Amino acid sequence: MGYLVGIDVGGTFTDGAVVTEGGEVRLFKTPTVSQEPSRGFVACLEKAARAFGLTLPAFLAQVDKLTYGTTLATNLLLEGGTAPTALVTTR
Repeated sequence: MGYLVGIDVGGTFTDGAVVTEGGEVRLFKTPTVSQEPSRGFVACLEKAARAFGLTLPAFLAQVDKLTYGTTLATNLLLEGGTAPTALVTTR
C-alpha cells in the first residue's frame, strides 16, 4: 500500500493530509489562489512530496488514492458572492 492523500481547496487555504503505509498522518497547508484554485492544489501536493524527500512525480507514483474536496462553491453561496441565479424547469 502506498500513500493515501486527501486535499480540500478552501477559500483561503488548501489543506492536505497524507496517510503513510504505517498509519502516520501528516498535514500540509498552502494558500489558495482564488482565481486559479488548481495552483493551491498542486502546491499542497508539492509540499507533501518535499516532506517525504520526493519529487512530485515520484510522490504521485506512490499514491494509491487521492481524494479531492472543495468548499469554494459553498462559501460563495453562504457569503452571497454569486450572481442572481434561478432554476427554471418544465415537465
